[in-house]
Amino acid sequence: ACWLSATGKRRLMTKMAKTPSTNAIEKGTIAASVARYKIDVIRKVGLDEKRLCYSVGLNMAELDDPNGRIPKAVLFRLFSLASAESKMISLGLQCDEYLDAGFLGIVGYTMMSCSNFKQALQRLERYSVLLDDELEVWAEREEGNLRLSARIGSVERYPFDYMMAGIKGFLSFCKVLLGSYPITHELNVMYGRPNSYEEGTLFFKNINFEMPFFSILFDADTLSKPLRSFNPNLDRVHVDIAEAMLENFNSVKSVDYIRQLISESLSGRALSLGDLAIRLSVSKRTLQRELEVQETSFKEILDDVRKQQAKQYLLYSKKNMKEISWSLGFVEISSFYRASHQWFGMTPKQYRFKHQEL
Repeated sequence: ACWLSATGKRRLMTKMAKTPSTNAIEKGTIAASVARYKIDVIRKVGLDEKRLCYSVGLNMAELDDPNGRIPKAVLFRLFSLASAESKMISLGLQCDEYLDAGFLGIVGYTMMSCSNFKQALQRLERYSVLLDDELEVWAEREEGNLRLSARIGSVERYPFDYMMAGIKGFLSFCKVLLGSYPITHELNVMYGRPNSYEEGTLFFKNINFEMPFFSILFDADTLSKPLRSFNPNLDRVHVDIAEAMLENFNSVKSVDYIRQLISESLSGRALSLGDLAIRLSVSKRTLQRELEVQETSFKEILDDVRKQQAKQYLLYSKKNMKEISWSLGFVEISSFYRASHQWFGMTPKQYRFKHQEL
């Protein structure tokens, strides 16, 4: 069950809705299975994905966690570097032959085991947040056909190749479901018109650019097509798992929002429990009690946020110890050193030196 009370949950979700989109995108995550697919694209077009992942601070072992989440900001940097190194016109459009049928994780499995293509699209609409916590998907009838639309926020922050890999991968997954590409009438994209080659590889006759959101208009006859992988017994299992993950994700996302608020306020002075309660429009005691239900506390969340940021600063920045201490919200640098001994069993300088050697 979601850890907030009904009133607390409404207040928190209202606050979340008002968070600036740039912050949300910067803090957003995607499913590890989707991230693994996109990194496979980089590898199979001939780039050194291990070196590129290391350069942006991505631990590739995290990609094997079926419940793992990968920061989108890291993947954006990865695709920007890969695009700069690639000699291809667009590496994001080279991905259909590299598709792993499980790249959508449990969302993909709920789609594969249901009865027809329309129901598969409805599953994507319901569980899309498990793929990308900033993704909003909806379906609506249009002259007998069905338009599937998706919105991701400020598209300017999304590398072109990253998004094209997503579009091409989704269409290729539809081919896995149906045995052939679905009949479509129109594609709307949020980007400006690419060159003629890139446009041609999307195999759409009617493409509209610079639209407010992405959408694909599927033909009505395609919607009723049965899926080759339909399995009613497996479908019940997949849906139960997806529903449990969705319920858990909504709860965790509330904690993640608290982590985000703490992270954004660390520099110079850490957010206090009282400050956080005011931001969420709840009392300190209510916030404490609701965090206890989630088997965590404000102190634990603050400590973990500092630890994770300390790792990033020590391994991937040139900041000195005083600057890092200030960025983590410590009043005294000695407090930072004590915390480092608790986190890593060594001083921050020793931690930086040890891992830079590795």
